[in-house]
Amino acid sequence: WRIALAGVGHLGAALLGHTAFQSEKFRMEALFDVDPDKVGREIAGVPCHPFGDMASVLAERKIEVLILSVPASAAQACVDKAVESGTVRGILTFAPTTVVVPEGLLVYSVDISVELEKLLFYLKERDER
Repeated sequence: WRIALAGVGHLGAALLGHTAFQSEKFRMEALFDVDPDKVGREIAGVPCHPFGDMASVLAERKIEVLILSVPASAAQACVDKAVESGTVRGILTFAPTTVVVPEGLLVYSVDISVELEKLLFYLKERDER
């Protein structure tokens, strides 16, 4: 699987450094950001492109999965660029917002606050037993 990451801030950099991305099953092909200090550089060996080039880079590299670690205000614009590419089939989003996608594009949202609530619920249940 060819994967790209939009948003190379604290969360994006942490995801990029995770051992999960050192798998033979998928490869991080491209990064996207708006920070001029990051754009044009390689970060963890992956080239970082400007947001404006997202659709063309995704298409050129035939990227099928996009990970979003951008602020909520930027999430829909990233999704729109992914759709424009014609190659993205799935999006994993950490952005704390709902995005609108065309039918057939799979979106999986990771809401860290929901995951924390689940953990706290199970801890409380265990303590009450």
